[in-house]
Amino acid sequence: MLNVHVPPNTLQYPSTLPARLMADLGFDVHVVSRGPTDTGEVEGVPLWVESSHAALAQRIARLRPKLLFVESTSYGCFLRPLVHRIWVRNPPVSPTSSIRTGQRAALWAANAISFTNPEARRAWKFRPSQVADLPYPVDTTFWASPTKRDPSFWTSRSLSVPSGPVIAYVAGLQRVKRQPEALVALTGLLRTRPDLMLVFVGHAFESSVEQELKASRAALGIEKQVLLLGALPHADIKSLYAWTALTVTNSEHETQCMSVYESLAAGVPAVISAIPELMSQFPGLPAHADGVSLSAHVEELLANPRRGAMLVEDARPQVAWADRKRHDDVFAQTVERLVPRR
Repeated sequence: MLNVHVPPNTLQYPSTLPARLMADLGFDVHVVSRGPTDTGEVEGVPLWVESSHAALAQRIARLRPKLLFVESTSYGCFLRPLVHRIWVRNPPVSPTSSIRTGQRAALWAANAISFTNPEARRAWKFRPSQVADLPYPVDTTFWASPTKRDPSFWTSRSLSVPSGPVIAYVAGLQRVKRQPEALVALTGLLRTRPDLMLVFVGHAFESSVEQELKASRAALGIEKQVLLLGALPHADIKSLYAWTALTVTNSEHETQCMSVYESLAAGVPAVISAIPELMSQFPGLPAHADGVSLSAHVEELLANPRRGAMLVEDARPQVAWADRKRHDDVFAQTVERLVPRR
């Protein structure tokens, strides 16, 4: 498996799970990544961290794998001559015209191609026989299992138990997620509904976003209604969803956006930004192009819970597409097609 961006510290992330599944199928698995030169292991799997693209390609040439799974790298498709079979997922389109032309030619030779977002397919030409329909997986059974409202979720954090609806935005704090803009858009609604609470959940990947959120809620006079809970484990997010009327996503761009799938699997309706990546997956969800429409969609769902329940029901087929069991079955079937074993 080739994972370039950041050397993984676990194989349980959706993007690194293929390495774990290959190991579970009995294959000798190696993970190759970029970073300061190093070797080691991740969950018992050898990890090779190379300092350059050239060194990374040399490592793969020495390993000569039967199957190379390439995750989200713009040049990964060029490694086809070094391996027996290659499976490419989410190839980014290069901004350079000459490289983009080479990408398209190289991708045509790939043995399998996967996209976790239907919109991403538009940039590429491929044969139907190449496609392995492998999204990032969601544990829908976990998210869908009933959860009662537990006041200790709040009291254990020295917070008051909500007296009204809760709106949740679950995403790492980054500029691309536009959390500060969502806060400003919902300020009017929060002011007219003192019982309404807006909760941000996610690690502060960009501390400036966290600082802006804290400063804005104070300046706007809604500090008690806007909470920043930081990163939470899935069990705690599920507990939060038991209190949540709806979730908001205000991203500038996305890949698959796992939090929307998790929200809908938990039975919580979602409001999304009007970007092709999200609208292609969830054409039925309320999609906002600006702060005014975001506020309007939120107000509508708060006033009409039945409408929210219908949105959740209509999205079930798309959520089922990302189910973990289906993911594992598609993965195993594709591996067997690419590297058949007696």
